[in-house]
Amino acid sequence: AAFSVHVAFYLWYGTPALDGRWLHWDHATLPHWTDHMNERFPPGKPFIPPDEPHSPYYPARGLYSSRDESVLREQMREIAAAGIDSVMLSWWGQAGKDFRRDSQGVSTDELV
Repeated sequence: AAFSVHVAFYLWYGTPALDGRWLHWDHATLPHWTDHMNERFPPGKPFIPPDEPHSPYYPARGLYSSRDESVLREQMREIAAAGIDSVMLSWWGQAGKDFRRDSQGVSTDELV
């Protein structure tokens, strides 16, 4: 191919069944730089999964945990079938190191 396709893949999603609580599906709306978007999506408003997840799209397989190996395996199969050349994973560093995690305290080290 004349070009390569790369995707960002976030490993921070969680469900009560596997993670004990919603992770990132319930993330509060962040402030936008335009008043119009802040009016449409008020900053700080929490999303309420599973009916109102913090996602512009609702996953066809439903809300999932990034720790669900069967979901990850299927997502990687779909990525490969789509001809994606590489996947950039979200990684927040080694769990034992003393530095800030993502906004909900998710560590993705064991998944990487």
